[in-house]
Amino acid sequence: MTSAQSERMIATTGDGSHGTRCSVVVTVQGHARELPRVLSALARQTLPPDEYEVIVCADAGRGDIAQHVERWSAESGVVTRCVRQPGPGGGPVALRNLGWRATRGQVVAFTDVNAIPNPDWLRQGLIALADDAADAAAGRVVVPAPDESVSRERDRAYLEESGFVTVNCFCRRSVLTSIGGFDQRFHTERGGDNDLFFRLISRGFDVVQATDAVVEYPVDPVPRSASLREQRKQASDALLYKKHPDLSAQVIRRDRPYLHYTILTAVSVMVAGAVASSAVVTELGLGAWCVLTGVVIARRRLEMQSTPSRVAQVMATSVAIPFLSVYWRVRGGIAHRVAFW
Repeated sequence: MTSAQSERMIATTGDGSHGTRCSVVVTVQGHARELPRVLSALARQTLPPDEYEVIVCADAGRGDIAQHVERWSAESGVVTRCVRQPGPGGGPVALRNLGWRATRGQVVAFTDVNAIPNPDWLRQGLIALADDAADAAAGRVVVPAPDESVSRERDRAYLEESGFVTVNCFCRRSVLTSIGGFDQRFHTERGGDNDLFFRLISRGFDVVQATDAVVEYPVDPVPRSASLREQRKQASDALLYKKHPDLSAQVIRRDRPYLHYTILTAVSVMVAGAVASSAVVTELGLGAWCVLTGVVIARRRLEMQSTPSRVAQVMATSVAIPFLSVYWRVRGGIAHRVAFW
């Protein structure tokens, strides 16, 4: 009997002492204004209230959330508890670990405060895991049509097209225990989600699709500088590449950003020319930088389908992106000791 088969047998039996079939983990970071909405959606589930519980995981210091959860639990009849980070930091991956470890159900369903699960969400997730061979299931995420925000459009594509995201997924609790849950070295949800999925399939666990388990996920408008902050994710990509060199090619680009490196070289030439008081060298570097930055702007407008109102934003951020991209890529490679740059 393989390790995965043995752990699957444990997952099927569950602990049995609590009678809870499923535990829902809802993560809350920052504001909690959408918490009543997701809790109301969970209260409307077709699964009987005595067959599931809800665990709300919040950042440290959010005592108001605990009070709201306690009041909602009494009113809804659904057993609901709040757990909070003992200290600052950790991010969404740490919150999910905190949440599933506080659960009592045989199956753990993951979502977050911005999601709106359909009434039949939990029942369909459990149906997907009814086969004893299934260890985890990926639900379907539906995102309302985005506005003109470039970053919002990219988030929409990621959520709807990714095969496994913790906005909507199910996993047997014993399987999570056997693999140690989420790797908290990932500070972004995407990195943590992809790593969990890759570890599940690498260990021989069966991850199935639960297309009828639907969650609607409105994506909030994002600041115009969001594309700059996104470059930080390349540090997590380095770790994902180190842990899963073959599988990571499904979700990240492993090819070097040669255009960005060339832009930095052009800037170096321009600076060197200025230091040496060489007008020819300075103009050569400046001209190369202008042309190459123009290529970055053109590519981003084509790939992101930016509207006229976003042209200025794309142009401004395109100047900074090559520098940030290389910085975070190199930093991630050094931090995780992998040739990712």
